[in-house]
Amino acid sequence: PVVLVIHENRGLNPHIEDIARRLALDNFIAIAPDALFTQGGYPGDEDKARELFARLDQNKTGEDFVAAANHARAIVGSNGKLGAVGFCWGGGIVNLIAARLPELAAGVPFYGRPAPLDQVGKIRAELQFHFAGNDAGINAAWPPYKTALKAAGVPVFWVGLPSIRGPKSTSEMLYLNDLYRTRAEKAGESHLQHVTAGAGIDVGEEHGNVRHGLHGCYRRREQPSSVPGGPLQAKGNPGWTR
Repeated sequence: PVVLVIHENRGLNPHIEDIARRLALDNFIAIAPDALFTQGGYPGDEDKARELFARLDQNKTGEDFVAAANHARAIVGSNGKLGAVGFCWGGGIVNLIAARLPELAAGVPFYGRPAPLDQVGKIRAELQFHFAGNDAGINAAWPPYKTALKAAGVPVFWVGLPSIRGPKSTSEMLYLNDLYRTRAEKAGESHLQHVTAGAGIDVGEEHGNVRHGLHGCYRRREQPSSVPGGPLQAKGNPGWTR
């Protein structure tokens, strides 16, 4: 299977590259496009990356990722199954792709905006949603989406991560990003352990490719951070049978 890995509003930073690596180690073909490619790519600095991201045409960028998903489906070595995982901005893109591409088998959005409600009926993928307890702006948009998904019969599973924000944190999603996790550790955050446990979150039930997608993203680092083929297309063992 192929998994499209979709970054936050910072482009293809080392954290997202490493998620692609982890998925490849789990015998997926992981493809991680960089929305900042037209701006010269990820600049090596998170603040500069956000500045560059603000220059992008968001509608065009969304269409670029829909095109990337279509490309990924037909890539050499694929068995035709396609999944997607995305974070923050990327979570919204997973929802967009689910609504635009009925061939998507599984999607795992970590927060992010919902798909347009008038397109929910087109979704055929299994979806596993992740939310932060202190993310009021994003969470407020989800009850109507949840209702629409239920009405459309879309198979979904919801995972809440309460109280993720630490006493010195400025972001509700802090600990779901290795770069921020390291920064938090240096700052002496007190309850890092809460979401470090997210490396082995028990979602409560098997849910096809969706659960495996989660496991692949938050597995502990066990091998060096290098994948033959580079971060944009990291291939695992071509002999998988999933």
